Amino acid sequence: MIGPCIRLRPEITAADARSVAVWMEDREATLHLSDAPGVSGAIRRALDGAHLNVVTHLFNQGGRFFVAEEHGEPVGFVRLAPGREETQVVLVVERGRWGRRLGQKMLREALAMAFFEMRASRVAAVIHRDNHRSLSLFRRAGFHMERGGDWTRHALAMSEYIQLIQGGLFMA
Repeated sequence: MIGPCIRLRPEITAADARSVAVWMEDREATLHLSDAPGVSGAIRRALDGAHLNVVTHLFNQGGRFFVAEEHGEPVGFVRLAPGREETQVVLVVERGRWGRRLGQKMLREALAMAFFEMRASRVAAVIHRDNHRSLSLFRRAGFHMERGGDWTRHALAMSEYIQLIQGGLFMA
């Protein structure tokens, strides 16, 4: 495989949490995220109250959270939030690293985690219509749009994912 090797690390340290807080303060990087404003401050307050070096439990409420690493260095994060019918995926790449196909590698790892480890039947992403990078990424991964509007909903079923992999078409 060409390009960076990405690993999704489930253990979240205080240093990782501080990095996430900084990434969430970047207006351009978070412009199209549906997370509530002020999440960065909430992370910092939680860190102040936790007094722990490992804070995985703070990030895994309502799903699973992973720090994406390239050569051992944090480059973004992935959140997988299971629901009754499907698992929602959220990806954030540190803005200084955009354009290096890190999102593609992160999504590849996240889908394997969601489908094979978490046993999700479907994975969905809610993407703002102006977020052209994410729209392109999820389209290349085989997700199909189910709803339009300002926030578009894209989904991929496990059976579709497996067909794409077997056919060698997944993110080809």
